[in-house]
Amino acid sequence: MNKFAETVIKNSYLRNKFLIVLVFFIFWVLLFDENSLISQISSKKRLKKLKVDREFYIQKIKADSVRLENLKKNKKNLERFARENYYMKDADEDVYVIVKE
Repeated sequence: MNKFAETVIKNSYLRNKFLIVLVFFIFWVLLFDENSLISQISSKKRLKKLKVDREFYIQKIKADSVRLENLKKNKKNLERFARENYYMKDADEDVYVIVKE
């Protein structure tokens, strides 16, 4: 065998070895690494859900703040709220709770 044929065989073997290592590295990074493609996708889904939850809670805080201000300003609203939610009553009243099944 001549020298050229031996170098071609060696070079093709080296290329294949590096190609195998490269493929293994890409496979490892995509599937098993700490920042793998799978973990990135799940992190983006979780971030999207957290943003939606954040907007929901911001709206709820705003609504509850308005309601709290109304309760602080108007004693009749405060009394109505206490009667409806906590079943509070005056001394000369009876409270009947009707539960629908």
